[in-house]
Amino acid sequence: MIIAGEIKNIFEWYTKAGPKDKETQWKPDHSALEFAKLVLDETFEDDIKDNILNKISSKQNILLAIPEQITKLDDFKGGQRNHDLTLYSENGNEKIGICIEAKVNEDFDKIIKKKWEEGNKPKSNIQNRIKNIIYSIWQTYDIKKFNNLKYQLITGLYGTIKYAEQLNIKKCVFCIYQIEIDGNTKIKKMKMKFKSY
Repeated sequence: MIIAGEIKNIFEWYTKAGPKDKETQWKPDHSALEFAKLVLDETFEDDIKDNILNKISSKQNILLAIPEQITKLDDFKGGQRNHDLTLYSENGNEKIGICIEAKVNEDFDKIIKKKWEEGNKPKSNIQNRIKNIIYSIWQTYDIKKFNNLKYQLITGLYGTIKYAEQLNIKKCVFCIYQIEIDGNTKIKKMKMKFKSY
């Protein structure tokens, strides 16, 4: 697996693909740093293959990994999705795009109902973005059905679909990589949940 930007160690990750707010986000027990360590570990690729790719396709090869990939969600101001990592995999003519959201004891932003209320301002695009995403995925304008979903989950899922569309990929996976850490900042448990399209 090749990591874009020829990233081979944690220092190169920090300088080439570190988070926006390095001072507060790049520290032990925070997802940016802990996930970078995981991806750079030689077992990461096998972990993705065993837990995701082999369940939906056979003999896939991960060709490229891009940290902090940006996908355009819409034409409204602020309409972009920052994926913690995107993966491009293929086996012959079958191609798969994977977008990963990594978390260490963090939430997925507010629920849709709260974000909708926050967007009730003249210059806010949140309500338009929510309507657009929900209609695009579920073909309904009934926003109330989704009131209790977390905002970051729907933008992550939609961003994954848009990423696949940009690359003309017909199959994509949105993966939540939840990292649980013990007191010595070693990985205690990893849980992966995914939704494929």
